[in-house]
Amino acid sequence: MRRIPLIALWVLVGAALASEPTGKPLSPEEVKAGRFFLKAGRLVAEVMVPDVAAAPYAGQRFETGGVVLQVTLDGKHTFLGREPRGKRLGGIGLIEEMGISRAIGYGEARPGEPFLKLGVGLLARGRKPRYLFYPPYREIERFRWKVSRTQTSATFLQVGKPFKGYAYRYHKRLVLDPKKPHLRIEHELTNTGEKPIETDQYCHNFFCFDGRPPSPDYLITTAFPLVPERSPSELMKVEGRSITFVEKLRGAAYSRFRGQGEGAKSHAFRVENRATGLAVEVGGDFPVSAFALYADAEAVSPEAFVALKLEPKKTIRWTRTYAFEAIRQHR
Repeated sequence: MRRIPLIALWVLVGAALASEPTGKPLSPEEVKAGRFFLKAGRLVAEVMVPDVAAAPYAGQRFETGGVVLQVTLDGKHTFLGREPRGKRLGGIGLIEEMGISRAIGYGEARPGEPFLKLGVGLLARGRKPRYLFYPPYREIERFRWKVSRTQTSATFLQVGKPFKGYAYRYHKRLVLDPKKPHLRIEHELTNTGEKPIETDQYCHNFFCFDGRPPSPDYLITTAFPLVPERSPSELMKVEGRSITFVEKLRGAAYSRFRGQGEGAKSHAFRVENRATGLAVEVGGDFPVSAFALYADAEAVSPEAFVALKLEPKKTIRWTRTYAFEAIRQHR
């Protein structure tokens, strides 16, 4: 297995986020288009404007603040794709979710009554006895995002209104490194309510390098042991700390693995396409509570989960980092 280098300073060192978004407001043209661009050195990031009609994603599953639609390296190599729209609400690019398996107040609500989806807002409970992440729940109140930007960064702030003793303040910041083709996603979550918050969060990384769909050309390697929670998908080949595919995917495949111990201070995994020579190394300043790999005919999606536990008036911060590279020209 290729050794995964450390992104030490980027992963482990990060200043606390400001209490309010910094930078200038988005222009009317950017808002109308539903997207804007950050640029630094060799990297361009296309970012979604949340809460507007032109936004490419407006579902109730994922956080709509801080969505990276595409990353372009050296003006020609692209790294992100999307999944087909449908029951999964059409994830795209780098898009995050809190509480994939739980939502606050769902079990106590009757059908049609509100429950809280962290990072999204108040949704109406369906008829299923437990919360499921994929149904298109009716919106009761979507919590809006306040957005500002500079040439190389963008900040997103969402304030969750009180709901049955729960409330929060959620701040995200996208940053491009001026010297290297790196992207950083910083998070700051404050519990402003009366009850503890316990959930998890991950980024659904929809990787598709230069438009190449999942196939045996893709190799995923991790810096931590891969221990399956159950038998891996028969479409995936798991050896040691690496995963690849046995064939070009036409349908969906999913496998889930155990996380790291609580003593871990960081993690890293790498996705490489051996035909294109493109790769991305993903890191974080938190132990992985679980690791999963989803793939379909459109994209490869490794997911590193972080466990979040906050007492009232407490704040937690975590960061994800992405280092993009072109190892060689296509063959």
